[in-house]
Amino acid sequence: MAQPQAKLSRCPTLIGGYDVELKNSSSLSIYKCPICLLVMKEPYHLVTCPCGANFCRTCIEPVYSKKPSCPVCSSDCKSITPNVYLKLQIENERVFCKHRKDGCTWEGDLRNFESHLSDPSKLFGEKCQFHPESCKFCEKEILRKLLDEHQRSQCPWRPYQCTYCHQYETNYTDVVEKHVPVCDLAPARCPNEKCTVTGLKRKDLDAHVSQCPETLVKCGFVGCSYSCPRKNLGDHYQLSMSFHMGLIAKNSKEGRQDLERKMEVKIDSLRKDLDKALEKISVLTKNNNDMLRENAKAKVEIYELNLTIAALKGEIHSQTENEETLSQKIDALKVESQNNARQEKEAILISCSTKISEQVKRQVSHQLATIKREVKQENMSFVTDLNSKTDRKLHESFGIVYQEMHSLKDQMELSSRTSAGLRKNIDTLAARSTNARVQDVTKKVEKLEDVANITLSSQLGKHPVEVYLREFYKWNVGNEEWVSPPFYIDGYKLCLTAFVNGDPKQDAAGFFSLYAHIMKGNNDQKLSWPFVRMLILELVHNDSEVQNKKQNLPYTRDMSSKYNGRVNSSGKGKGWGFARFCSHGDLNKYFHGNPEYLVIRIT
Repeated sequence: MAQPQAKLSRCPTLIGGYDVELKNSSSLSIYKCPICLLVMKEPYHLVTCPCGANFCRTCIEPVYSKKPSCPVCSSDCKSITPNVYLKLQIENERVFCKHRKDGCTWEGDLRNFESHLSDPSKLFGEKCQFHPESCKFCEKEILRKLLDEHQRSQCPWRPYQCTYCHQYETNYTDVVEKHVPVCDLAPARCPNEKCTVTGLKRKDLDAHVSQCPETLVKCGFVGCSYSCPRKNLGDHYQLSMSFHMGLIAKNSKEGRQDLERKMEVKIDSLRKDLDKALEKISVLTKNNNDMLRENAKAKVEIYELNLTIAALKGEIHSQTENEETLSQKIDALKVESQNNARQEKEAILISCSTKISEQVKRQVSHQLATIKREVKQENMSFVTDLNSKTDRKLHESFGIVYQEMHSLKDQMELSSRTSAGLRKNIDTLAARSTNARVQDVTKKVEKLEDVANITLSSQLGKHPVEVYLREFYKWNVGNEEWVSPPFYIDGYKLCLTAFVNGDPKQDAAGFFSLYAHIMKGNNDQKLSWPFVRMLILELVHNDSEVQNKKQNLPYTRDMSSKYNGRVNSSGKGKGWGFARFCSHGDLNKYFHGNPEYLVIRIT
């Protein structure tokens, strides 16, 4: 007789053992864990415990860590250790599949129970067909025996392709609910219920409706509100011909009246536009007259500047002639100085030569007279002594002459140095008297030429405008802000500023920084604000055949008004430009003249 089978109940708090149905229910009392009341999994027993109870490892470890005593008899224990023998006995117990009530007939050792449910590679058998498994598309739990059919034809998220166009492919739900209702190749039905045409596709539906005999259409005569299917419209035209003729007569009269009203409205509108145009022409004429007066004033200023420049050029020419005259005088002084020095040297030499010869003659004559007297007075035995005395006297005389010659030589050298110092002083005075004046006049002319060029090209609103940054190295050493003379672009007054060695506020050392500023001008009330233009800033190359360094500087309506708004004070607006317009390595290409200067063109 078959033994009754027992199924263990789950512990509501701890589940450490096997939740299985044992074939031999009598073994349940031996293998049951006292804590989770399930078949023990990895059984452990307490060392020195007198009751000999065994527990699941996952059940006893947290309990023993809090209190090292037996949960059954409360005896103190030293340690816990695995019960290998009991584990082998439990794993050899025969069990049934947990889905036995659903129809699974599997029976096997407990060690193969989990493999039966999940992985067949650890078991010589099949997977449990009644165990739930997740669908790989929708992740829904489906019985394993039904999973293939579900993934193939039932899952709403399975891969699916449109059966009409065979091009759109995502998942079943997306294709059916979103694509098919708008697919051009999907079948469609005429919206007219009485239409019998079949086999239409959605892309052909509009063309069919526009020609369908059952489509409801209105009468084409203005004023007739009759509607009927397209196939009956011809009958309506024949039956209502007199009515339609009356409508035509009525509509023509009303149309003429309506046309007359529209023409009157149009004429009134044109008259108003004409008045506005005349008023605008009057304003423009007034502005033009103001501009002509300002232009005449500017021309007078330019004429005066040209006169000033001509006067300065005449002064420079006169100064040049004075320099040439002074140079000729200096050359004459040099020649005269050289002639005087040569004549002085020759006179000194002649005088010295005369003095030396006269002195030598006197001394020799005196010595000879002395010798003659001594010869007459003394005997011939003293001739040798006399000769030695004569030699000594002559030696002393020539020593005196030698000293005088050295003194004369020193006087000649002093005279030569004095003459050279005089010539040097003359050159220095000439240079001082000419260079300082020429440089001062040159600077004035350059400044006036800059103002004249800018006034001529920009005061009348013409561009491009060219400004000159002179004395480049002066601004490079101090890195002070250079400000150009003001100029006009289309009636707007502007100026440029630059930092030769980079804007210190923008960390642009080693670069040439360049900015444009809006200034308060004479025409500001007549101009539209903000200033909206595209300026082009150029560094003009010293070779006219080489392309200049250009940067576009846009002024737009959406930028801050501090850059392109109207300036009410006498200063200048916020600078708008480039902190790194050009590197110092490339700047050498754009130097002009000596001393070096830059030419900046604004378009």
